Amino acid sequence: MPYEVYKLLHIIFVVLFVSGAAIMLYADPVSKFWKILTGIVSFLIFVAGMGLMARLGVSHTEGWPTWIKAKVTIWLIAAAFAPIAAKRMRAHRHLAFGILMGLVSIAIWLAIFQPMSA
Repeated sequence: MPYEVYKLLHIIFVVLFVSGAAIMLYADPVSKFWKILTGIVSFLIFVAGMGLMARLGVSHTEGWPTWIKAKVTIWLIAAAFAPIAAKRMRAHRHLAFGILMGLVSIAIWLAIFQPMSA
């Protein structure tokens, strides 16, 4: 697939992930559907990101640039944080959503500016 298709899919999946996480944080009671959907979408973010890496010429077997390592780390933290926060931080859901949006914002900044490129 072309680079643009992977990029569009990646962006759509990020929007769906944030939307699903927001619904998990603010819905009473939280449906398992949203937890499952958010987990599936977080995996699809990873798949589309791997496709983007291939189109950018980044080998999956060689060392990745530091900004990609940082994005993958942020993705793992956000994917784990969203369902945990939805269950354990009900009283602090605004703070949890702010943390999630901060993580997503940092990941977006890394994708746009690509600091620490090798």
